[in-house]
Amino acid sequence: MSHIIKKPFFTEKDFLNGTDLYQLSLKSIQDDINNAEIAYNKAKTTTDNAAATLETRKAVVPGLKTEYEKAVKNAESIKMNFNTQRAMVNRSKTEYDETAKAVGFRDGDILVSADGVPLERYNSDMLTSIVDARQVTVLRNGSEASIYIPEDMMERLLADSVRFASFRTPFVIDSIPAGTPASLAGLLPGDNITHVDGKAISYSDFEEDKMRRKQTNASHDLHLTYIRNGVTDTLTLTSDSLYNIGVYPTMQTSKLLPIVKEEYSFFASIPAGISLGVSTLKGYVSQMKYLFSKEGVKQLGGFGTIGSIFPATWDWHQFWYMTAFLSIILAFMNILPIPALDGGHVLFLIYEIVARRKPSDKFMERAQMVGMFLLFGLLIWANFNDILRFFF
Repeated sequence: MSHIIKKPFFTEKDFLNGTDLYQLSLKSIQDDINNAEIAYNKAKTTTDNAAATLETRKAVVPGLKTEYEKAVKNAESIKMNFNTQRAMVNRSKTEYDETAKAVGFRDGDILVSADGVPLERYNSDMLTSIVDARQVTVLRNGSEASIYIPEDMMERLLADSVRFASFRTPFVIDSIPAGTPASLAGLLPGDNITHVDGKAISYSDFEEDKMRRKQTNASHDLHLTYIRNGVTDTLTLTSDSLYNIGVYPTMQTSKLLPIVKEEYSFFASIPAGISLGVSTLKGYVSQMKYLFSKEGVKQLGGFGTIGSIFPATWDWHQFWYMTAFLSIILAFMNILPIPALDGGHVLFLIYEIVARRKPSDKFMERAQMVGMFLLFGLLIWANFNDILRFFF
């Protein structure tokens, strides 16, 4: 008879191995608990810091709100000033002389470009660009228009002896005496009058309209549209017996239009100065061709003209600018191939290099005399023109 011995499901060895696994699991669980506790402490510290920061910011919020309200008010003020200046700029367009109008320009046209090159500043360079262009683009009543420039445009302007164009000065009130029609009607210094009886005007337009009313004995009642702090409004007033409304206009350009000031560092000023000098020289050289025209000769000026281009009051910037301008002119004149000038000597040196012989002394003497006669003749004619302008 045999005996069957049943083997246990877990042996002692298995029990020992299970115990080890239990210990390992327990240790792993304890490590997880420790790590969770560390993470909890870190999270609690972060939460406490965030709460403290929140309380600090809550204390700052009222001050920030006040600063925000101030910023909003400043922005609104800047917007109002910008709207006022923009309205002034829109009215500060251009008035053209009859010669310019004859080729297609109209009062109020804003110069945009000449042959595709933008026109940014109204100065002699701009005028040169316009008269030398084939086509000038202007902004007229909100849309662009093209004007074709005749080849003799400069000769026409020189013949008429008038400015090509001038700014349309906005009618901005500088001051108002008490008891005048404007004061009684409620106008204030700084108001920009833009329309009279529904017609857009500049200051010169208003003066012309006043003269017309005098001549035609028109009504003294005026319906004015004006801009105050960026807001457009209207009123009606009655002018005095001389058709005056009793205001003094602002005539300083710096008060009428936004001023753009460009500043350069020392090193940046060097290429900017060179660029300005080159541009000035190009403009002067391009205008030399008019010296040989009938109308151009009449525009020559001498010492009187030179003196008149300096300002009436002392201005260091203008003084050095005009000094540099005259130096550029003299430098260019000096290199012209005229005997008695450096350019004439260079011409004879080139002849000597090419011909491999020096001009005779007699020829050089006569050439020098011819050159001196030309220079003195030019000097006398230029100053004679100054005398004619002074008396006539």
